[in-house]
Amino acid sequence: MNENKIQENTNKDINLQENNTQQRVQEHELQQRTIQEGEIRQGKEANKNMIKKDQTNKKGRRIIYYILGVIEVLFAFRFIFKVLGANPESPFVDLLYSLTNLFIAPFAGIFRTAKTTGIETQAVLEPSLIIAMIVYAAIAWGIVKLIEISTNRKESETL
Repeated sequence: MNENKIQENTNKDINLQENNTQQRVQEHELQQRTIQEGEIRQGKEANKNMIKKDQTNKKGRRIIYYILGVIEVLFAFRFIFKVLGANPESPFVDLLYSLTNLFIAPFAGIFRTAKTTGIETQAVLEPSLIIAMIVYAAIAWGIVKLIEISTNRKESETL
């Protein structure tokens, strides 16, 4: 009879130990799931922040390239009008030359301007205009790269 009680107590102890072990395993699994869910939430928040920064970055690039595009189109019209000998007294041509003179002024005098006189018109090739087109494109590209570098540096500092 004592042996039966001892056997029962031993069985109860074994069952309690198994239950405790199962309970610890379940608690550990719950902790792991909680940690994983937290990491997933943090990852999603980080992705949202990166997307916001990327959208801001794209917006800045678009603005800079838009401004460059407008200036380059004005330069292209000036180039065509000068080469084809457009009448500089025409209001539109005069306005175009006045606007683009502001941007070309820093490059004036680098090279001599080539002129050819025809029967009715005078064609002009301005190398300073071509230089200005290249320099402004390089400046815009450099500004965009600076924006990308500064946003990447801020991202690496927050990580």
